[in-house]
Parts: sequence; structure tokens; C-alpha cells
Amino acid sequence: MEANARSLRENILALGSAQVVTWLVTTVTLFLLPRYLGPAEFGRLSLAASFATLAAGTAGLGFSTLIAREVARGGRTASETVLSALAAGLGASLLAVAVVVLALPFLGYNAHTELLIVLALLGVPLTSVGVVAMAVLQGLQVMRYQAALDVLGKLLFLGAVLLVILAGQGAALYSAITLVVGIGTTATLSWFAWSAFKPNLVRPRGYAVRGVIVKGLPLYSNELLLIFYMTTEVMLLSALADEHQVGIYSAALRLFATALFIPNVLAVAIFPRLSLAHARGHRDFADLSYHTICLLFLTMVPMAIGLATVSTEVTHVLFGRSFLDGGLVTAVLALTIVPTSINVFIARAYVAGDRQLWWTVIMAASLAAKVAFGLVLIRVFDAAAGRPALGAAVSLVSIEFLMAAAAVVLAPPVLRARLLRARQLAAVALGLGSLVVLVGLYALGPLLAGSVAMVFFAGSMAAAGVLPRSPAGIRFAVGRMLRASEAGESA
Repeated sequence: MEANARSLRENILALGSAQVVTWLVTTVTLFLLPRYLGPAEFGRLSLAASFATLAAGTAGLGFSTLIAREVARGGRTASETVLSALAAGLGASLLAVAVVVLALPFLGYNAHTELLIVLALLGVPLTSVGVVAMAVLQGLQVMRYQAALDVLGKLLFLGAVLLVILAGQGAALYSAITLVVGIGTTATLSWFAWSAFKPNLVRPRGYAVRGVIVKGLPLYSNELLLIFYMTTEVMLLSALADEHQVGIYSAALRLFATALFIPNVLAVAIFPRLSLAHARGHRDFADLSYHTICLLFLTMVPMAIGLATVSTEVTHVLFGRSFLDGGLVTAVLALTIVPTSINVFIARAYVAGDRQLWWTVIMAASLAAKVAFGLVLIRVFDAAAGRPALGAAVSLVSIEFLMAAAAVVLAPPVLRARLLRARQLAAVALGLGSLVVLVGLYALGPLLAGSVAMVFFAGSMAAAGVLPRSPAGIRFAVGRMLRASEAGESA
């Protein structure tokens, strides 16, 4: 039991430490790249990345989550599943790239944008291999290699930015260099996964490949919907506005995504334990999920308030004056940190609890609503204030809160019962009240609004008895989460 608890702590420490380093490196990269390229060129680069994300997600076939779950439960007995998924993923990725390349002449982009899209698409087969390798390591709960390579990759991307700037080149050279970096990091990650897993070498048989595809379909639908969900605003802005607005929104989105490092670390590190806890007892599963969600809420509300408070200054410092319109976009996206953090983790909890069909329903409804909201709000904010990117941000924050509410209501019954107790609902209402205070006072000045909101949050959480009235509150919450994991592991 002690070794298992230590393993979870080591994984969280490895991933958390790597996230801190990559956050710092990403901050420097964001300071240099958008400022150098400008909003329009940065928008083209982001559009190309969105096409690659769509192709990779379409070819993913749900294998990342499936492999992590099967390896966590079966170890080397999942060898044929892993090798079959690798073969199917490679084939699907090549097909997806071919389809997008053939469709490019009919999409109306200029030659330069098409070149950036093609360069981004060349990395899709690498992504399919890397996804399998990463999932194997996550299933084995050996995450230090992934963490180290993530840091190395971010450092190399920063080097690519510096090289492009020194050479006086543009986004095309940056895309080419990142492709080469991707080849190296994927090969290294695959070698680590192979060495740690030591799979039984079997040639993937046709029925085995078909079987793993069928088994991954429920998970695939979730992942595919997520990919379309993640790229909706960029695609809508490129169709309804221009590349400048895509660049403004994408820069703010990068800051928002960087602030999600805590839920990303927890979701990856805890998922294997969640799968085991569900297999061994619903109560252990509910305890671990509940304490993790509490920890996320208590840490991400202050994160949201902090980013919203300094959004204009951070946008100006990182991206330059040409991105200054993105300050308010970043402030709106900062509010999204709270529901998105819950959604990132609870999506994993649904899969670990064999409830992925319900998450598919939630994702499908959210995607449809997001497209509808985006079509309306982008046009409304463009007509009213000339700021379509702000409309895209308002669309995202609205849908994320609705998705989080639906996820809690439709959660596994034993978890839902924990989350919907009167005391928990009162604490959540008070915590979210701090965001209402922030929005209500924002016109008087971000610093004043942020300070009052932070005091309101701290006082309301202490009054609600959610945390001990001491500076060790967050540490106390972490301890409860780790004890819940330890209990599930020892069951």
C-alpha cells in the first residue's frame, strides 16, 4: 500500500514539476512567437494546428484512453491490444492526412496557409505513435519519461522560435523545425514505452485489429467530439471573421490552456487508480473522484480570479501591443478555468467508471450548443463592438459551465450522491459567487475586482467549513485525495 501511494506521489511530482518547467518555457515561447509573427501570421499557424488536431483526433480511434485502461488492468496481457492499436492508428492517420490534403484546394486558403497546413499534417502519423506510447506509460503508472520528454520538447520548440527569429524567417520554417523535433521526441518516447512494457511480440491479426477498433469506438466518439469541440471557435472565426481575429483568440486560448496544468496533471496521474478503484469497489471510486474534484475547485477558482485580474497586463507583456485587444478575451477565458478543470477530470472519471456513453451524450450536446452559440455570439459581438474573438470566448465560458453542471447531474450515482449534498452545493454556490463578484466589479478596475473576489472566496470557503481555517488547507485537501487513492489501491 505504501509503495502504491508513493508511486502516485512520484507520478504527480514528476508531472507537476515538468508542468512548472514547461509552463515557464511556454511563457517565454508565447512572449516571442506571437509578437514576432503578428496576429495574422500567428492566426494562420493556429489554423494549421487546428487542422492537424482534427486529423489526429479523427485517426485516434479512442486508443489513448483504451490502452491506458487496459494496460492498467492487465499489464503485459494487453500486448496484442497495444500492437493492434498501433497498427490501426497508423493506418487511420495516413488516411486522415490524405483526405485533408486532397480537400485543401477546395477550401479557399492561399498557398502560404496551405503550406503551413501540410507541414502540420505531416506530424499526424507521429502523433498516432506517440499517443500509444504515452498511453502505455500511463497505464504502467511510469510517467517520469513522459514528463522529461515534455520538458525537452518544449525547450526544443523554444529553440526553434529563436532560430526562426535569428534567421529572419517565418511560420513555415518554424513548422518544419517542429516536425523534426516531433520525430525525435516520438522515437525516444516509444523506446521508453517499449523498454518499460516489454510487450509479448505477436503479429496483429485481422480480427484483433477489428476487435480493438470496436472496443475503442465508445471512447473514440468521446475523443472525436472533444477534438471538434476544441477547434470550433478557431474554425468559426476563420469563416466569420479573419485571420487577425483567429490570432487574437488563439493567443488568449494559449494562456488559458497553460493555466490548466493542475487538472491535466491530476487527470493523467489518477486515471489508472480510478480504473482500479472502480473495478474493486464503487465507494473507493467515489471517494477518490470526490476529493480530487474538491481539490480542483479549491485551487482553480483562485487561479481564474488571478488570471482575470492581470489579463490585460499579461497579454500586453507577452504578445505585444498588436494583441492588446486580447486582454478582455483572456479575462473571459479565465472564468472558464473553473468548469473546464472539473470537466477535464470528470471526463476521465466517466471512462474509468465504464460510463463513457453518458459522457458521449454530454459532449455531443455541448458541441451542438457550442456551434449554435458561436454562430450567434461571434456575429453579435462583431456587429456591436467589432470584437468577434470576444464573442467566441463568451460562447466557450457559457458552454463549459453548462457541461460541468450536466456532468455532475449525470455522474455515476455513488459519486453524484456525494457531489449533490446540500453542504457541497452551498459551498460551490459561494465559491462561484466570487466569480460573480469579479465580473460585477470589473468595470471599476481589474485589480479592485480581483482583490475583493479573492477575499470573498477565501472567507466563504472558510465559513462553509470546506477547508480548515489555516494556511495548510490545500495541503489538507491533497492529503485527503492521496488517502482516498491509497484506500482504493489496497482494497
